[in-house]
Amino acid sequence: MSQYEIVLGIPEVNNFMTDLEARFKNAQLSKSERQLFKKLVRCLNKLAINPRDKSLETHEIEALSKKYASSRIKIWESYVENRTPGAYRLFWYYHPTKENCIVIAGIEPHPEKGEYARLKLSMS
Repeated sequence: MSQYEIVLGIPEVNNFMTDLEARFKNAQLSKSERQLFKKLVRCLNKLAINPRDKSLETHEIEALSKKYASSRIKIWESYVENRTPGAYRLFWYYHPTKENCIVIAGIEPHPEKGEYARLKLSMS
């Protein structure tokens, strides 16, 4: 049973996941896309149950929290993959007004050190 509702940021994250899911159901994903989709689903399920799950290695990204400081939210990063070149990460925040709700603001390959500011997050 989920403890947190997961909301996909609009439009980028929602569009990305909707496209992957549709192509997964129609067997139109490449092998690497299929693997990524499965990892994303697994990661989102773990996040919904416990955002502090050790395997997610969740931590705040201060550079992004500062970038979005006017929204008064903290941006967190959780691992979708690890020890993989270009490993994917989820960037998310707790919904500011809805209790027990996490908004997925971005799904991106791990940025190089100091490049977090370039990320464009879906802040819906």
